[in-house]
Amino acid sequence: MNKKIIPSIVLYILAVITLAYAIWAFIFYSDMVSQAVADGYLVIEGSEFDIVNLFMGYCFEYLIYAALLAAAGLLLQRACTVTAETAANELSDDEEPAYEAGIEDDDADDSDEEE
Repeated sequence: MNKKIIPSIVLYILAVITLAYAIWAFIFYSDMVSQAVADGYLVIEGSEFDIVNLFMGYCFEYLIYAALLAAAGLLLQRACTVTAETAANELSDDEEPAYEAGIEDDDADDSDEEE
């Protein structure tokens, strides 16, 4: 396996783990709020901000972290791909074309003389 793609794979794995945690936290806290409402400990009216704050602080920020980790993995993967393509192009560019090496086409000289 190419060592250049290992960091992007690690970022993808961290993104999946973070996404799994965010889903688990959402399910856990939604069950907790439902249970508190059912037991009468929490009244939804007047507590909307607190409930939204609970989900924003413990669930949705991890969705954002997962998206950022996945985006970082994608950018890193593309950067490594571009670097590999650039390196391949530089290796093939070592062989100079004939016109750059000082060898000119004879037909081009003839057309200049005729004018």
